[in-house]
Amino acid sequence: MVIVKYSIINNVLNLTKDYQLLKINHESYIHTIKDYAWSKPNVTFVLLRNSYHNLSIPGGQPPRNFLMPDIVLSKIMEDEIINWKNWEDFLEYNYDNRPNHLCIPNLNVLVDLLVYSIQNLTVDNFDYKYFHKQIISKITNNEQYLEYVTLGLLPKFKQ
Repeated sequence: MVIVKYSIINNVLNLTKDYQLLKINHESYIHTIKDYAWSKPNVTFVLLRNSYHNLSIPGGQPPRNFLMPDIVLSKIMEDEIINWKNWEDFLEYNYDNRPNHLCIPNLNVLVDLLVYSIQNLTVDNFDYKYFHKQIISKITNNEQYLEYVTLGLLPKFKQ
């Protein structure tokens, strides 16, 4: 089993400003993984996108072992935050220590959806409705962070 999370890195976007080229790169990456999946029929490939783009390069039918849910992780991440404005605002006082930028309850949902998808070779079970929304506020101090740890929303890291 291979799980791939592909993200267009903000720093690259800020440096190049060539969004069309990045969209082509993103789509090409998807096709590369899809085409590789044809050569490994006994391996399940799951590609999780971080963002949508409005470019589609025709590439034929994907193999049965290539799964790409019609969701993006960035939307799940943004929906977790109460009064989400933008990434810079959320990081004003802190850094994002959520693994894959998701809170623990949504990581658990994602794992459950992935397990079902891999066992059944389908992504029909993926839907935003299963993910928790509006569960944390912008973290402005260590006490607030520790409260979220106590509530089981964030992992505790060494300080």
